[in-house]
Amino acid sequence: MHTLLLLVQKLSCEVEEQIFSEVSLAIQKPESYFEMFKDRLDERGIDSPIDELAWI
Repeated sequence: MHTLLLLVQKLSCEVEEQIFSEVSLAIQKPESYFEMFKDRLDERGIDSPIDELAWI
């Protein structure tokens, strides 16, 4: 399992399933993650998929 996903499991408490699925999507399909959260990412100045999406 990806190290970041293990960290999510440890830190996410009651929303583990939601965060786990979002982080998994960002790791496995960054383009899909970007499209899903385009507005939120745009507010942060991110206008295209980047390798660090899972950390954001």
